[in-house]
Amino acid sequence: MHRRPLRWLRDLLVTALVVATAASSAAAAAPQSWDRVIPNGAKRFKVLKQFNEEAVLDAETGLVWQRSPSPNSLFDWGESAALCIGTAIGGRRGWRLPTAWELMTLKDPAQSNPALPDGHPFENVVEATLYWTSTASLSNQASALGLSFTSGGQGIITTAKTTDALRWCVRGPGGDYSGTP
Repeated sequence: MHRRPLRWLRDLLVTALVVATAASSAAAAAPQSWDRVIPNGAKRFKVLKQFNEEAVLDAETGLVWQRSPSPNSLFDWGESAALCIGTAIGGRRGWRLPTAWELMTLKDPAQSNPALPDGHPFENVVEATLYWTSTASLSNQASALGLSFTSGGQGIITTAKTTDALRWCVRGPGGDYSGTP
């Protein structure tokens, strides 16, 4: 008489374990937000009204980008980092230079002039000029990584921190300011 209730309890525990393991495996296999590819820029990017339409949410990465990066203002790496930190975009502070990885997420390898996804809402993106990232060079403390939006096939460029380049400020978790400006 005691065996039947114990067998039922054992079966219940085994079933619960199987369900929990399957749910855990499904959660582990589910793509993270940065794994989602949203090829259509009109669906991927949303101009934010609460930022006076001066900022854009990237649904793929969760980052908020300056809608119109500095088209004419060239500064060295340290000045660019300080200017992002000190700037109010859409009435909000908390901006920074993007990491090399973050800036690369905006590039579309199939596009050029600018190498951004079709339907993007960004304005004043200068194709042939370098944009700073916050990522310092690992091999040379006097250099940092930058990116051009001329061609989607071009990658990160290592350049001296004293070089004048553009900045494209971003908000969101992450960021790195390794090295000295």
